[in-house]
Amino acid sequence: MDRAEISTHSIRHSTATHLLENGASVRHVQELLGHKSIETTVRYTHLQIDGLAKIYRKYHPREHELFEAVDEEYLRRFQALLGGT
Repeated sequence: MDRAEISTHSIRHSTATHLLENGASVRHVQELLGHKSIETTVRYTHLQIDGLAKIYRKYHPREHELFEAVDEEYLRRFQALLGGT
C-alpha cells in the first residue's frame, strides 16, 4: 500500500477485517468502531465471504483446473468410502 493510500478509514477497515477474520464477533467490532447500526459493520464480512469463495474455487476438485483428474473411477471409489454403492 502506498503512503497516499493509507488513511484513517483504511486503517479502521483493515483492523475490522482482521478482527473478524480471526474470530471476533461482529458485535464486538461494531462497538470498537462505534457503529450505531450492525448493518454498517456487517459490510466488512463480505471480504470474508469473498476470501472463502476464492479458497473454495482453488481447492474444490470440481471447481479448478484439476477437475479432469476426477473421473468415474475416482467417484466410484469415493462413493464406496462414504458407504454408498
